[in-house]
Amino acid sequence: MKKILVMLLAFTLVLSTVCFVKGTEVKAANVETYIGDLKLTKINGIWSDPTTNTMILLTPGQSLNALYYARLCAVYDSAAGCYVVTEKIATHCSSSTTIPTGGIGLAFNYAPISGNSYSNAFAKANWLVWDKIRVGDKLTLSGVDLTNKTLSVSGTWASASFVSNALVKVTTVRDDAAPKTPFTGKKIVCMGDSVTVGGGWTEAISNTFNTEVINSGFGGDTSTNYYNYRYQTHVAAHNPDIVFVEFGINDALTYKGTAAGIETYRNTLRNIYQKNTAMGATTIFMTPNNINISMYDGSSYSAYGGLQGYLDAFLQAMEDVANEYGCHFINIYEMWRTNNYAPTYLIDGTHPTSYGYARNIEKILAYLEENKYDICGVSADPTELTVKSGSGISIEGSLLTGVGESVSVDSLKAQFNEDAGYISVRNAGGAEITSGTVGTTFTVNLVVGGSVIKSYSVVIAGDVTGDGVVSGADYILVKSAISGTVSLNTPCVKAADFDGSGDVSSSDYMYIRTLLSK
Repeated sequence: MKKILVMLLAFTLVLSTVCFVKGTEVKAANVETYIGDLKLTKINGIWSDPTTNTMILLTPGQSLNALYYARLCAVYDSAAGCYVVTEKIATHCSSSTTIPTGGIGLAFNYAPISGNSYSNAFAKANWLVWDKIRVGDKLTLSGVDLTNKTLSVSGTWASASFVSNALVKVTTVRDDAAPKTPFTGKKIVCMGDSVTVGGGWTEAISNTFNTEVINSGFGGDTSTNYYNYRYQTHVAAHNPDIVFVEFGINDALTYKGTAAGIETYRNTLRNIYQKNTAMGATTIFMTPNNINISMYDGSSYSAYGGLQGYLDAFLQAMEDVANEYGCHFINIYEMWRTNNYAPTYLIDGTHPTSYGYARNIEKILAYLEENKYDICGVSADPTELTVKSGSGISIEGSLLTGVGESVSVDSLKAQFNEDAGYISVRNAGGAEITSGTVGTTFTVNLVVGGSVIKSYSVVIAGDVTGDGVVSGADYILVKSAISGTVSLNTPCVKAADFDGSGDVSSSDYMYIRTLLSK
């Protein structure tokens, strides 16, 4: 009977140990969240006026080449039982993608939250979902017959009679272990015109800095019109922490070379800043790109030496307001003027090509990286170490538990959200090491300005000797600790304490023995 009990105990220990060991090897986990439906209006439709607020489903062989539409391609994944997004293309950006066999495409007009009252509401709901889609997300079709290429729709488009039961259900898939940044947890709203709607720079911010960005741009809008009629619904209602403000081209073309127009623009920007500040949001002013001056009638701008001179003076007003309030300012317009990007890198008289937007994105991301701590109102230096979600590692007071066997110094440093430059690893003798294997009793230290701010002792389950692996030496040491011939320090006790009793016991000895027998 005793022998049977011992065998059952050993079997139980094996199961427990297998689960425990696997727990130390957990990789970054993907979190899936259903975010809503996209309503379809046509299938394989022709590229019509992009302001008609259409959401077109494309089938294999169709091309994603319409510049004035936001587009994506997804391919069916039999294991997932749905389509998975493989490419997402921002409006104004060129594409040579053709929908492959087993794939679908979606195309959405570039002015989704403008138009008449019905299409506005219809497309706005689509846009709020579309704006969140990223490569790797899952799409499930409903009310769609791909064989016959038909959709479940009725009524007349852009009227109250139109009903779409053709849906694309969207599930976001995010890596919950993605590195945290000062922007993580902050909500950014981008208000502006078509230069904000298009080009994909808002998504680039979201992807680069692991944060939520809402694109609230309106194609063709001026700062004053936006402030008067859209600000409350499309900015304030989101309760943002940071607001990008990008206007200028449409304002300048509307005011036709008048000094009063510049002053109106200046005062509107002041009003926007004050509104943002009143709700606790940080403002980042950003000028648009330069335009192709030769495509516009310059006769109204003679007082400024032509339209280019007026734009120079006009957009200087945004920099003046930024300086007046001491807030953040990204001068895209100056970059375009200095490098003579226009008209070479415009797809028309106003909007950048993919190359032009890429240069904008580089400048925006560089500015945010350089000023991230000030923009987010946080300390430039971390005050404690935090482990990436899904790493399997935990911080328990001054102990770092859940570390797996044979982990290298660089691999361990990579499990933290903080930059590796802030992290040092010291061996059991207190010497800093930059390579090799980490073991129990080694310390991981947060170093700021050359000083150790916090220190955490590594605990590797079963590694009592501190060499980073579980071996017969650990078995012997645990046995000696049980007999009282040796005394273990706190990290080693934690490494041997499989049963959670707080001390080393005979059951822990059995765990070690089981590990070695595997």
